[in-house]
Amino acid sequence: MVVNKRKKNRAMRGSRTYGWGSPKKHRGKGSRGGVGNSGMGKRGQHKMSLLNSLGIKNLGSHGFVRPRHETFFEHTINLCLIEANAEKWVAKKIATEEKGMILVDIGKMGFDKVLGSGNLSRKMVITAPKFSAGAKKKIEAAGGKVEGEVIEEEKEPKESGSKDAPKTAAKVAKKTAATKEKAAKPKKAEK
Repeated sequence: MVVNKRKKNRAMRGSRTYGWGSPKKHRGKGSRGGVGNSGMGKRGQHKMSLLNSLGIKNLGSHGFVRPRHETFFEHTINLCLIEANAEKWVAKKIATEEKGMILVDIGKMGFDKVLGSGNLSRKMVITAPKFSAGAKKKIEAAGGKVEGEVIEEEKEPKESGSKDAPKTAAKVAKKTAATKEKAAKPKKAEK
């Protein structure tokens, strides 16, 4: 008679699959590919017939979206081009002339901003979504008007600790004084 026999149901305790191998193999549901819509993904194979019947060819995300600062392009025009084309625009009735002033709507022509390169010799009333500060000064100096938002662009000053910053006269003077002191000290004679 065997006295210390263990119960059979204790044999596989601690084993995750109880001797059946992969957990998928002992479900009692056959060799299925998962539950619900599994297998329909971007790289899925076994439920692609459903996607094909719906006409879906490319499932999942593809590529990437470029950042806005890469894709956004501001259409600008300089004052020299406005000056050169003013007469043509009046002849084509793109611009109008009233009381010795030319009225131009740059925004309707597809431009977003007026820049200040060049000079104006005639009085003009220029309408645009944006103007640079330099363009506003030059238009008003010629006796014209600006209709739109003026963008004040501030230039960032260079940091004093950067490599590109020029050396100040005080730093240069300090260095030269230090080198003179070193040169003035007598060297100790070697024994």
